[in-house]
Amino acid sequence: MPDLITTAGEVRSKLPYVKGIVESLETLPDEAEVSLSQVLEEHGTENALRFLQCFDYVKYCELPATIAKSVLHIFEESYPEDKRPRKAIEAIYQFKAGDIDKEELTAAADVAIGTVAYAAYATVYAAYSAAGAAGYAAYDNAYAAANTAGHAAYANAYAADASDFSAADAYKAKWQEIRQMVVDFIEV
Repeated sequence: MPDLITTAGEVRSKLPYVKGIVESLETLPDEAEVSLSQVLEEHGTENALRFLQCFDYVKYCELPATIAKSVLHIFEESYPEDKRPRKAIEAIYQFKAGDIDKEELTAAADVAIGTVAYAAYATVYAAYSAAGAAGYAAYDNAYAAANTAGHAAYANAYAADASDFSAADAYKAKWQEIRQMVVDFIEV
């Protein structure tokens, strides 16, 4: 997909709470172009994911699905029979392809969020995080999905007491992986 581009005025109106981005645009006229790649480079991965909220969901829905899919294995290792998060992620791809409508996508997300409630009572924090990532991704919140993915990687490494690298390294590595997913998304 080519880089997503909008205007400084649109960013200011849709993301007034993201101070770093908005402050950097203060001197630009409303019609000045702002791109996803520019925000990624200047403001980092988290703000690039927030920036996606300036666009129609169908333009970027595959990105949060990819992010959620990257941590899905954590949930599935603890709950191999529970396919609700996987189905929610698949629904995003079906929505993008035009095979289902937004109402059907929302229904799939509702089921995945039920998984989060179920997993909240479980003892495996990483499984909860992966289910949350799937639910958030289906609900048009790329930042929350990525943040949950990062926390899932951190919790998973912590829980496993990884000997070759720390939980903090796993968290950092997951955010680097997510950043690369954004770059790949732009370059496709």
